Amino acid sequence: MITENTRKQLRDYKRHGKDIKYLINYISGLIEDEDDFENIIIKEMKALAFNENEIVECLEYDFGLDMSWHPMSVNYRKDENNG
Repeated sequence: MITENTRKQLRDYKRHGKDIKYLINYISGLIEDEDDFENIIIKEMKALAFNENEIVECLEYDFGLDMSWHPMSVNYRKDENNG
């Protein structure tokens, strides 16, 4: 769960020039045990005015997460026909 204090910290980090990868890494340590991990990150990064496509791309390529369920993923629905 992301607290308002954490959101304030994220806004401060962004204002001081931290990039999306840094911010995702910061909050991922706080929410790693959450069931809806990826969606929480997407929601919080969108609140910081990051583009959803950029967020999904970062989660896929920089963090190695399987985002094929998300419509903005380059791998969206690729495995459906291979089953």
